[in-house]
Amino acid sequence: MTSNIAITEGTGNVFAALGFPNPEEHQTKASLVHQIAVIIEREGLTQAEAAAKLGIDQSRVSKMLRGHFRGFSVSLIMRFRAALERAADPCSEG
Repeated sequence: MTSNIAITEGTGNVFAALGFPNPEEHQTKASLVHQIAVIIEREGLTQAEAAAKLGIDQSRVSKMLRGHFRGFSVSLIMRFRAALERAADPCSEG
């Protein structure tokens, strides 16, 4: 038995596919937060240690890593990533 199933190719942005407003911004934030999560894991940091390096509460780190990043601008998340990268680089000046 053969069934005809329609297949629609995605755009590569799940936020657009789900109808979110500003899907590009959500995609950018998600990508940056993923990079932050990779750095935190690579460096073996706890959420509390990461929070101290970022100057925020551990609960905000937890929310961000769980995908609740509406309260964070793209530029702030970029600064978080840069701060963690500097902290992880033993040759950095800072």
